[in-house]
Amino acid sequence: MISDDLIRIPWCSIPPQQHYDTIGRLKQDMHRYLHARSSEFETGPFAPPTDKFEIIQASGNSYILLPTASDYAFLFRGQNAFYKDCAPTLYRRRKTPGEIFEQRLKCAEFQLMAEELPAVQYFRQQKFSIDYLGLAQHYGLQTDILDLTVDPDIALFFAMCDYDPRNDRYTAKSQEREYIGYLYAINVFSYTDYSPKKLENLFTSKLKAIGLQPFDRPGNQKAFSLHLDEGEKLKANLYSFNYTKQDSEEYCRKYAYLWRSDMLSERTKSIRDTKIYSHQALSLATKKWGDGKSRNYWERQMRNQQCSFTAPHKCHWKFTSDEIQKAVSEWQNHGLGQIRRLLTRRRLITGNRQTGCNTTSSLYHTLVLKNLQGGFPAPGGYDSGIVKLLSEKDKMQGWETDTAFEHSVPEADGKIHRYNQILDWSPTRRLPGDRLRTFQMRPD
Repeated sequence: MISDDLIRIPWCSIPPQQHYDTIGRLKQDMHRYLHARSSEFETGPFAPPTDKFEIIQASGNSYILLPTASDYAFLFRGQNAFYKDCAPTLYRRRKTPGEIFEQRLKCAEFQLMAEELPAVQYFRQQKFSIDYLGLAQHYGLQTDILDLTVDPDIALFFAMCDYDPRNDRYTAKSQEREYIGYLYAINVFSYTDYSPKKLENLFTSKLKAIGLQPFDRPGNQKAFSLHLDEGEKLKANLYSFNYTKQDSEEYCRKYAYLWRSDMLSERTKSIRDTKIYSHQALSLATKKWGDGKSRNYWERQMRNQQCSFTAPHKCHWKFTSDEIQKAVSEWQNHGLGQIRRLLTRRRLITGNRQTGCNTTSSLYHTLVLKNLQGGFPAPGGYDSGIVKLLSEKDKMQGWETDTAFEHSVPEADGKIHRYNQILDWSPTRRLPGDRLRTFQMRPD
């Protein structure tokens, strides 16, 4: 009976790489694509709540807080300039191993700083995943990851606004002229192994869901991250588009909340600029990124780079007791309640049986492959569920585009031209595993 409520919609392909004369045309195509991918919501399933985070059980007993979305097939990245090598900040300028390790040392110092705050302690108690590297990236430190988002509008903000590192903020364009921005669309299938035997690796290794974290920025940005090795090429669709000063100002106003300052901002700036580190950070960095070499080896390397070391309590980033007390008060009065309001869960329906559901890695795997969509029962009253269909005819099928190749390159005018296209359309294919679909529960 439940399966009669479901209408199969073929997969819809993302637009081919090209240049758009206006940002409006680009947005129209992207939103049309996303709408087509989620169009079955109009014929049965209950749409996922917006701006929530689903609790996903990852490996072991840890949980990822995944941004809710109708579709996860593509993730997006915006840039306000084209770079031949779309590289993480750690690799944008050739560095020696010692210089790379010093940036790792800053990330270790950032982690130690964050661990003093009550929001982090709460996440650890609840076994919610804390992505310290993703947090460090969102606070301006150099890492080996690229920022991605599930929301193309958020990516367009970063494509049209300029980052001011001195003041740690984004600003709109100031000149009355036409600009060119760039939007990358990264196919999740290019960076995930969807073998059922490797579900535990999905979105927890090379491509990670940062999601909701103890501090606002990654959650506000519906953040994901992609780890790239030094010299590795990004596989993605690339779109160029024209925009104006007014377009930039509109996005800068609308999405100003994506990059708010908080008590970590100033402290992170001091970590970014320092040459003085704690012995504790050195031990942590050696453990995580030491490449098998000893702590003493890396200490010698750092001292050769004019770095010095001190006890943790003497570090310049150290919070005072008054600052910690203020953070505890703000967390108890506002932060904890806000986190709880943002969380949501699903319910699993198998035949006539209904059970509560923390989404496991198996369901998470299917979610990313677009076999799972829809409602999220939550304290707010969302009333929908997941139905498991076992027959062969119920498996997802349709068309998809193969984007597992290097993205196109703009020509001298900075634009992507259609004759650069490399399109490889594959015929209808069946995806592995049982079909999971959602439906809106009928009233009793």
